[in-house]
Amino acid sequence: MLKTKHDKLFDLLDYDGNGTIERDDFEKLAADLIKAGADNPHAPSAEAVAQAYRRAFERFVAHVDTDGDGIIDRDEFHTAMATQADREARFDDIWGPTCDVEFDNVDVNGDGKLDREEFAELMAGFGQTPATASAAFDRLAADGFITRKTYYYAWKTYVSSDDDSAAANAMMA
Repeated sequence: MLKTKHDKLFDLLDYDGNGTIERDDFEKLAADLIKAGADNPHAPSAEAVAQAYRRAFERFVAHVDTDGDGIIDRDEFHTAMATQADREARFDDIWGPTCDVEFDNVDVNGDGKLDREEFAELMAGFGQTPATASAAFDRLAADGFITRKTYYYAWKTYVSSDDDSAAANAMMA
């Protein structure tokens, strides 16, 4: 199951579908996330979102690019995701900071909670359909909202857990 989830994650990050993850893939993903928050008066600036993704790419390459070519292929990605400790440490270092900017980008009223609509906007930035976003929301939301902490731990669990019943598995269809 983890390999399947990691393949989905690799495919998400390989934005242009050429079989490798490159800086340009992260820039395009950031651009889609910026669009997702375009109507949010509380959204961080487009530059702040882009900068968070540039930093994430640099950290990602530093952790995962074993041949030093500045790109990540599927084998490098799977090797890097081989152990639970590696997955969790890499998540905290690489993706933790981007979770905050992603969340803030769509938290329209700045209340620290995402409603169904805000969450759907965010997940659309990751290429997820409204139906997938709605199913994930139903599994993750407590009291009709997803908090920042829940969002962060959902992604961390998706990346690192081999529990096939984890609610976070709904994050990516």
